[in-house]
Amino acid sequence: MSIHRSLLLIALPFSLALAQACDKAGDKPHTDTPPEDDTGKPDDSEVEDVDQDGDGITGADGDCDDDDAKSYPGALELCDKVDNDCDDSIDDGLRVCFYPTEGEGSSMDSDFDAGSASSPAEILLTTPGTLVLGEGEWFVSLRISADVSVTGAGVDETTLSGGDSVSVILVEDDLVDAVTLSDLTLTNGQATRLHKDVAKYPAGGGLYCLSSSEPHTTLTLEGVSITASSAVVGSALYSLGCTVNINNSNFDGIDAITETAGVFLENTTATISNTTIQNFSATQDGGGVYVTSDASLALFGSHLLGNKSASSGGAIFNQGQISCAVGQEDGAEGTIQSNTSLGGGGVYIDEYDSAIISSTGCDWGSGTDDNSPDDVNGDGFTAGQSFTTESFTCTYLGCTTN
Repeated sequence: MSIHRSLLLIALPFSLALAQACDKAGDKPHTDTPPEDDTGKPDDSEVEDVDQDGDGITGADGDCDDDDAKSYPGALELCDKVDNDCDDSIDDGLRVCFYPTEGEGSSMDSDFDAGSASSPAEILLTTPGTLVLGEGEWFVSLRISADVSVTGAGVDETTLSGGDSVSVILVEDDLVDAVTLSDLTLTNGQATRLHKDVAKYPAGGGLYCLSSSEPHTTLTLEGVSITASSAVVGSALYSLGCTVNINNSNFDGIDAITETAGVFLENTTATISNTTIQNFSATQDGGGVYVTSDASLALFGSHLLGNKSASSGGAIFNQGQISCAVGQEDGAEGTIQSNTSLGGGGVYIDEYDSAIISSTGCDWGSGTDDNSPDDVNGDGFTAGQSFTTESFTCTYLGCTTN
């Protein structure tokens, strides 16, 4: 047999086997479809854990925000409304933070901690924003000359004290549109500003608001307690030219010293809702509240209790416009009770054409809760008037029931 024939016989079986293999492969057309368990993403076990923000901590090591170099376990908490130390709490450990309307926040712990009972710190807020106070007591005189909100942790948790030497909060810039105070206590204020009409009289021991041009500053109090503060005029609150809105608050005159009213309102439009004004004792007209001829006061579901005047108007001395009505939201009855003076234990109406009071849905007390010697009296009254819950309207000349 020739060598060529031998090679042919050897190659033929191999060629047949190769052809059969190709035929079988051809039965299944080739596709690019990946296996069913292929997600299309890199296998995490094969990818290096990268520190995205360069803070030295990776996500695998507990960095709660690997796009923020200021956030990682053990980081210093900042006043930025971010969980910097990755403990699931924002700005924890910081007691005083100021967040400007524009820009980054900052801690004011050291500013507030610098004050003491004998030497309160004077703190200026000149930038619009929000001041957040945690739990604690600080001795300060806070001067606000920008649109600022001051919020505490609650009246029993956050206290600002004037140390019986300074007004606690002063708002006195005509460029201020709005100031809001909420969830805190102001106490032991001593007036450091003077009453406009009688410059020798210190005014506004707890809170002083002055707005001499339009648009007038709007001052809002929500859940605020003002206690044990002193002034000749307006020991708790003095407002000249401000628009005042007070809700769910408490003004208490125990340990306060005042000659005229715990709350003094001049050229002011005031709305007081679900608030108690109690225990103020004045040596002059107006124990609880003094309303001048260019001011108005609307009371909704509020309570004036146990206030005293050594002259006229135990609860209120009125030259302007006053209304007493049920609560706007809950319909709760307002009360003017247990107030005393020489005349107008509840309200005394001075001889002004502007002076008027209307009452709808308010309880003026009876028996041991009654005002003494009467509920309403005025310059033109022949005798004081007493009411319980009926609706009525009074001017300085007398009253009519509605």
